[in-house]
Amino acid sequence: MTGLESASLGLDEYARELEAAGFELDGFRLDEGENHYYLATRR
Repeated sequence: MTGLESASLGLDEYARELEAAGFELDGFRLDEGENHYYLATRR
């Protein structure tokens, strides 16, 4: 879309970042465009 390269951090890194911020990863969802949505709960 923008011509710029992008890369995902990946599930493991998102989980680490969420935990470091006081959240617990509950799961994730994909939409029809294959975008990932991470679901988390504040501890």
